[in-house]
Amino acid sequence: MEDDTVLKTHPIKAPTPFEAAGKVISQTVKLTKQREGDWVRVTDEEKGLVFG
Repeated sequence: MEDDTVLKTHPIKAPTPFEAAGKVISQTVKLTKQREGDWVRVTDEEKGLVFG
């Protein structure tokens, strides 16, 4: 995502939101307080939860 705009979507199966995001961007994902720049939002469709 960039600001509040979705740039791409990818269906991924992973045990955690961090692992799902990491698979999409091919990098280790860490929780930070940084609010600027691009970011990844993960949606658990089975549980109806949104992370990001």
